[in-house]
Amino acid sequence: MQKVFLGKVTNLTIVLGMLIAIDSYFGSFVSLTYKLDTPSLVAQGIEQDFYNLFIIIPFLFVSIVALRKGKLTGYFMLSGALFYIIYSYFIYAFGFHFNQWFLVYCSILGISFYMLVAISIEIFKLNPANWLNSGFPVKSAGIFLLVLSVLFVIIWLGDIIHMALEIVTMMIVMTYKGFIKDTTITIVFVILASSGAFLLAKLVSKLNKVQL
Repeated sequence: MQKVFLGKVTNLTIVLGMLIAIDSYFGSFVSLTYKLDTPSLVAQGIEQDFYNLFIIIPFLFVSIVALRKGKLTGYFMLSGALFYIIYSYFIYAFGFHFNQWFLVYCSILGISFYMLVAISIEIFKLNPANWLNSGFPVKSAGIFLLVLSVLFVIIWLGDIIHMALEIVTMMIVMTYKGFIKDTTITIVFVILASSGAFLLAKLVSKLNKVQL
């Protein structure tokens, strides 16, 4: 049963790697792939294609080799890679403008999803109590996850604080501008009213003298 599972996963990984390689190659080096998308999405798509081509595909095959050797890390490496592929190609399929690679995006998305489900089922069949005794790098994985979490918090907090400071600064500037505007209008009105009153008083004084 295990041999059948490994054989199917290996074959699907090869097919998946080939589809990602073809799609990422054309996305990276053929400008017509994202011709209908905005410049921002084009830059993101090309960058993602390079990453898929030179990082994800080798990682996929390293994961499947580890899995076939019976290493527990192989399960987690491959499931992590598949989760990343599902996330990425969900964006490709529904975030980018419809293009000639849409069916390939859907194929990669479908294969990755069902592979992840199958591997998750196999992982749940394993006895978690034996993981700590199987040479699994628990401490290294924990430290990595903690560092990664802290980095994400710093990145997000940096964006949030920066945006909050911009909003506060804008509010202060708008308030200051409004204060200056209102003060200026008040001063001008007072000057005009005073000048008008003075001229009116002078005119009335002249009229009184004429009448006398």
